[in-house]
Amino acid sequence: MWLRDYMQGIADQYGRNDTSCYLFEHDFLQPSVICRVEGSDSVLRDEVVVCSAHSDSINSANPTGGRAPGADDDGSGVADFVEVFRAMMAGSFYPKRTIDFIGYAAEEGTHAFEPEKRLGAC
Repeated sequence: MWLRDYMQGIADQYGRNDTSCYLFEHDFLQPSVICRVEGSDSVLRDEVVVCSAHSDSINSANPTGGRAPGADDDGSGVADFVEVFRAMMAGSFYPKRTIDFIGYAAEEGTHAFEPEKRLGAC
């Protein structure tokens, strides 16, 4: 998926071996994307901060080529968190807590994650 590949490319460009990007599969067509930056503090790394947006602009009637009306709001949210991610990588910022950058697939994708185990959001 392009978002996973793009963000992993940013991490690779800056030589970050504390970052991994992967797909989270759901029981519907589109997976969520998670890029995890591992925390640097041995105690705090188990606490997870989430920075997220919906990347679910997909036309269910024509998923590979149909118009996707949510592209503006979903795209602007993803653009924001990708820029935060890029700035972290470029600025050599190593967070004490783990940060998950999540591109949620559909509103339903948010239900697959356990928010009560999350520390906060950015």
